[in-house]
Amino acid sequence: HQTEPTALLINHSPQISPMIHFELVGTQSSRDAIGARLRLSFGDEERTSWLLAGDGYLCSNERTLRVALAPDVKRCKVEVVWPNGEIQIFEGLEAHRKYLLIESANAAFAF
Repeated sequence: HQTEPTALLINHSPQISPMIHFELVGTQSSRDAIGARLRLSFGDEERTSWLLAGDGYLCSNERTLRVALAPDVKRCKVEVVWPNGEIQIFEGLEAHRKYLLIESANAAFAF
């Protein structure tokens, strides 16, 4: 499709489940925290997400991780495994929020 016109795809689907958003910043690892793994726990469920640099030829992914939670979830626990192997745990993070997680910081910063 190199010679085809560009196309912009926009998802207009309604959001059914609560979402939680994360931006990761490395201090001991690379600043972009590429390769970090996020594990969210709420009730008996878990979700895992990885921060990838890109997943195709000459592409780059947005550095925000978005995770859908179960419909009734208000808070969750997040475990971050940073690229250098350091593990951090953040508890009581609220659904429908955006958080900045900084490697070696004591708290998650909501914004």
